[in-house]
Amino acid sequence: MQQELSRKLAAVMFTDIFSFTSLMEKDEADAMEKKRLYKEILHQFHKQYNGEIIKDMGDGSLSVFTNSVDAVWCAIDMQKAFRVSMNIPVRIGIHTGNVLFQQGDIMGDAVNIASRMESFAAPGSVFISGKVHDEIKNQKNIQVVLMGRFELKNVSVPMEIYAVSNDNLIVPKKQVLHGKGIQVSKKSSLKKVLITAAIVLIVTLSIFLLYKKYIANGMNDPQSKTIAVIPFDNLSASKDDEYFSDGICNEIQTQLSKIGALNVIARTSMLQFKDTKKTMKEIGEAVGADVLLEGSVQKSNDKVHINMQLIDAKSDKQMWADTYDKDFKDIFSIQSDIAKNVATQLKANLTSLEKNDIEKRPTDNLEAYNLYLKGNYLVQKVTPDDLANGLKMLNDAIKLDTKFALPYLGIAYYYGVATDFYMAPRQALPQLKIAAQTAIEMDSTLAGGYAYLGAYDFWYAWNLPKADEAFKKAVALNSSEYFVYWIYNIFLTATGKTDEAKKTGAKLTELDPMSADAYAWYGSDFYFAKQYDEALRYLDKSSSLDANYPFAAYFKGMCYMAQGKFSEAIQQEQLAHKMMASPWSHARLAYAYARAGNVQMAKAILDSLKKQSDTEYVSEDVVASVYVALGDKEHAFEYLDKATEQRAGWLVYLNVDPIWDPIRNDARFIAIVKELGLK
Repeated sequence: MQQELSRKLAAVMFTDIFSFTSLMEKDEADAMEKKRLYKEILHQFHKQYNGEIIKDMGDGSLSVFTNSVDAVWCAIDMQKAFRVSMNIPVRIGIHTGNVLFQQGDIMGDAVNIASRMESFAAPGSVFISGKVHDEIKNQKNIQVVLMGRFELKNVSVPMEIYAVSNDNLIVPKKQVLHGKGIQVSKKSSLKKVLITAAIVLIVTLSIFLLYKKYIANGMNDPQSKTIAVIPFDNLSASKDDEYFSDGICNEIQTQLSKIGALNVIARTSMLQFKDTKKTMKEIGEAVGADVLLEGSVQKSNDKVHINMQLIDAKSDKQMWADTYDKDFKDIFSIQSDIAKNVATQLKANLTSLEKNDIEKRPTDNLEAYNLYLKGNYLVQKVTPDDLANGLKMLNDAIKLDTKFALPYLGIAYYYGVATDFYMAPRQALPQLKIAAQTAIEMDSTLAGGYAYLGAYDFWYAWNLPKADEAFKKAVALNSSEYFVYWIYNIFLTATGKTDEAKKTGAKLTELDPMSADAYAWYGSDFYFAKQYDEALRYLDKSSSLDANYPFAAYFKGMCYMAQGKFSEAIQQEQLAHKMMASPWSHARLAYAYARAGNVQMAKAILDSLKKQSDTEYVSEDVVASVYVALGDKEHAFEYLDKATEQRAGWLVYLNVDPIWDPIRNDARFIAIVKELGLK
């Protein structure tokens, strides 16, 4: 095992048990036995052919050999053994090239290429690159079949792939091959030779047209600069390092969003394209992007290997590509270099402020930065355990660098999520304010900091003019950040600025076109405007994007109740509570039962919530709404008063939510609305 940094020529092999998750679902005992035999055979033949297993990932492996001949013979003999032993469906890919070794890990283009090739292989097959073929072609006992030329993901030059065709090996049909890349037609290269003169003419004409379009009319047409960042592949040793590839992807996207000349598609829309088989053109059409940035990230101790390429979504052609083999300490310069290269390729002029912002190092403490990436990754999962663990890591990052602003934004996010659902506003929101203010003190250019500060003034301090000022500053600092528009949209809706709210709601769907969240909150704009059919149209779109998004079900239920469709309403609120499983969602279900006339079920849930409030926070405003539905005004105002004292988050909707219509003209209700500054 290599302990010091060194670069060597090696044959790289990737293997994996095809569709192991499906095998587990069908027969867990059988799948585990296949996995045991797979590992036994893997180690047996690697020892025989002097191979070194770098990563044993359970149902997959990465290994190296000193030469291609040993690697191919090892693969042939392993596939024969896999077939005899329970017909284990294993794919194998082999490439040769320079590899960087360090402390038991390897990185380099050869690793990336072998991984991409293996993704095209079929169970029972061995795929090798043209380079490996050149090294084994004199081996008379090894037969191969050319499968074609392929443009592999994050590999700039098309490569030939061969299938080893010895007895007992599978050679799949060329037309059924699918993997991380696309097959290149031979005809295209012939045409290039035959029509060179025509190309020269076309290029000349294109230059003239481009001059007219961009030079004469200006280079900063925003319509041609919508960019989407596809989730980066994690090529690190462990799946536990997913936080790193995810975090670097998120950080680069944030850097791009600072460029005013670019429209950046939000992260949540792009998550569904992780490990996708869709073409770049199909992804671009799905999200409305002109260009796509994709890449892979590999981290090994203090080294990082990052591949990047920028693709024209309409032509599916590469516009720019680069590979970064650097120390982890250079991670910030890598991120800024990528953002500046993208801007250059898209003719998006950077202002001096944008350039300085992109080049700024958020911290000099790399351990703190790594903890921030881990913590932020966890809190974004929004489960109680992940939130708690993520918060600890974010605080640990701050202990290492008290001037590091980004962890404070993660902490603000934590308290924002916890409010009403896990924690009382009086406990959570002051902490959110402290985190947001501290982040801004460290870095006054952070749009998220002002958005969180606006959220505090809106939800807790009820200082609406001050909240409006903070939201507008956040939008001015970053007009491509989804969260900024999301919180501003809620503010505009709650304060009755219906037309402006709908415009920001539409902006959410532009920034995040494949997001259930964006369409649900856009639909809520119409619910609060009492345009229920229009609301349901967008809420149905939300559910079609993610059937498990709770707020789509919640707002659907509220629309159905407003329309008197109580059975449909109860069904949706049951679904929302099943997904959310919070006291808040349980109270909303009780409201649905009360509106439907099922007093017994509504009161049973109320009794349950009162007992639950002895041990955890239960938002009093939703309890008050149940009493409104039951026609019990006295208890409704009793709980509304408690909610006001506790600064319950959803009180901000008092002036626009139809659920309060039965008591809207009561003097006590008018007084509460006035106290919130909503009138």
